Amino acid sequence: MRIVVVCGTGLIGAALVKKLVGGGHVAVAASRATGVDVITGEGLTDALEGADVVVDTLIPNSVHPDETLRFFRHSGRVLLDGIRGAGVKHHVVLSALGADRLSLSGFFLAKLLQENLVRASGTPYTIIRSAPFFETVYGIATDADNGSEIRLPPIIVQPIAADDVALALAEVVLSP
Repeated sequence: MRIVVVCGTGLIGAALVKKLVGGGHVAVAASRATGVDVITGEGLTDALEGADVVVDTLIPNSVHPDETLRFFRHSGRVLLDGIRGAGVKHHVVLSALGADRLSLSGFFLAKLLQENLVRASGTPYTIIRSAPFFETVYGIATDADNGSEIRLPPIIVQPIAADDVALALAEVVLSP
């Protein structure tokens, strides 16, 4: 089985590729660092050739809600066109816990848009929603710091380790 991990050099993608390769599987990291760009489509056809499973761990570089929506709308369409063209049998998407309930957040709206594009694609899929990663909590706190106070929403958050997310993704990828 050939597995392509989109954003395979990022936090979750790299951990997933490492787990899959360590288990003797053929896993390819597809990212701009490896010559694959899901915005322009550059390198995507070659990366997806012969792929049985594609795992999408994409995350936008922007926190601006409109840019995040545009990112997932455009990259989602480019990726889904590539997946259809390559005849991929299973599309696994890493999404965010609460994407279906936190509609006032631009990020969660964008993740829900991504999920809905996948649902409508016609390719068999699995969507895994994850809590925030421990490894990103410091960045969230730093972004919320205005110099004199840290402003965080009044919600309970239970982060998860990136390696645990990668393990869950690997289990889904390797399941029948």
